[in-house]
Amino acid sequence: MASLDSLTLAHVQALAPDSRSLSDAKKLAKPSAWRRLGRDGGAVWGVALGSKGDAYAVLARSTDDIHCSCPSRKRPCKHALALLLLITNGSSFVEEALPAGHRYS
Repeated sequence: MASLDSLTLAHVQALAPDSRSLSDAKKLAKPSAWRRLGRDGGAVWGVALGSKGDAYAVLARSTDDIHCSCPSRKRPCKHALALLLLITNGSSFVEEALPAGHRYS
């Protein structure tokens, strides 16, 4: 288990269930693909915009504690991997509590 503070690209690559998931995650690893991004203590969360207009709640507390509301059977899914990639590429996250109604709050 890696903490989110020490997360590296190699950690994220090792977590990917397959190369396609990682490739798809890289496409989503940009702030414009997310409705919201935040940090609440040691947790990082976001609302990913799906390709069909759906929004998926994603929460990561560590590399062993990652959740996404999408229907994918792959875990971690591309949304969760993308959130982790955003951490590794230095994207900024707003310091705020998980929003009310966030699936994992």
